[in-house]
Amino acid sequence: MKATSRNELVFNEEELLNFLTSLCNELRGKGIPLSISEIESAIRVLRNYCSLRGYIRENGTYTLPVIEFEEVLKSVLAKRAHFEKIFEETFNNFILRKSALKYKIMKDIESHLRELKIHYGDKIPISKMKYLIRNPNRKQAFYTLRKLGIIRKDSRRGIYEVLSRDKVRSIALKCIEYNFKDLNKIANYVMLKNIQKCSLRALKDEKDFYLDSIEDIIQNKLNLELLPTTKLLELSYYASEKNKRYISKYLTQILVHRISETPMEVRKLDENKLVSLLKEHGFLSSRILSSVLNYNPKAVDSLIKDHKDRDVIINSLPLIKLESQRYIVSKLFRFKLSKDEILRIISNINPRALSILEKAKCVGLNPNEQLLIKAAAKLAKAFEYYRRAFLEDNVGYYDMANSVLEEYDELMRQYSLTSKQVS
Repeated sequence: MKATSRNELVFNEEELLNFLTSLCNELRGKGIPLSISEIESAIRVLRNYCSLRGYIRENGTYTLPVIEFEEVLKSVLAKRAHFEKIFEETFNNFILRKSALKYKIMKDIESHLRELKIHYGDKIPISKMKYLIRNPNRKQAFYTLRKLGIIRKDSRRGIYEVLSRDKVRSIALKCIEYNFKDLNKIANYVMLKNIQKCSLRALKDEKDFYLDSIEDIIQNKLNLELLPTTKLLELSYYASEKNKRYISKYLTQILVHRISETPMEVRKLDENKLVSLLKEHGFLSSRILSSVLNYNPKAVDSLIKDHKDRDVIINSLPLIKLESQRYIVSKLFRFKLSKDEILRIISNINPRALSILEKAKCVGLNPNEQLLIKAAAKLAKAFEYYRRAFLEDNVGYYDMANSVLEEYDELMRQYSLTSKQVS
């Protein structure tokens, strides 16, 4: 919501709702009881009034004199006579405060420009700006203006461009709505919204800038929960590479919470980076790993070489769906497993997943134990064929199941013979 030189207010529906919510909170504090339904009534009455007076533009924005805006709201929100004076004082202070805040924001912006020794509309070579911001104060001023979008990078031309005074004024008017008095906090809030909207490629191209911004955003205690999962992962991984362990762990913790709440988010993520962060920060529990492996079983590839990681994988198997279990077990049996690991895998997986062990090499087992595993795999395979025969009403699967059962009988016959020889 912004004021014009003709003492008019220009706003859209969202800005109106934000304005009324803040105003009503102040009015409640002054003793005027207001409910949500009264805010809704105020919006409805104002919309009808503006429609009748022709104050609504084609693009959906409202433009009306401040005095009329005040009178319409007063008729809805200050229904009792003794509330009118309270409303008028609160409303006028509210409008004046916004004007004062705009003035302060513009002064702070100009102070930052002076710190950098640049002006509205300037075009500064990137190399020169790098030299300028070696000074910590200038670097802070530069980052604040960049986050606000007042300084913009043009990589193709190799310059940073400062916006014109009019465009900066427009940005300052938007900043008023965020209800922060500190320009750095406003800049971080704007930057957070920018990170939410920007492409992953843009983020990767400007990793250092975005990572420094995230560090400031965390220090300002702004909510990062709305950041897309892919960007959380990218920033966390880059923070780890830059040895900013606190930032990396903070972002990974949000990732872990996101994966716990919505495991399907894992599908969008680079499994190697994700597993690396989970291990680095101690978040690789069976519960989290099962959420990861259910939707991205390939993540197991970067874990199975380490004995401790294999232990977590095996413990997570009961929580993993059948198709993912089959993939994971097939990968596990490519390594030399101990007898204990093999037995735990078999007891933890769905019996139907045993069919994947038909051609597995169980190096840690004696010949008899290997025969039993092969037999169990054949039995699981026969069950799958019978199941498909029933579901698809296909006689061919019955024949295939019976054939596999014959192989199962042969394996059990061999097991019986070798068992007698051993005894």
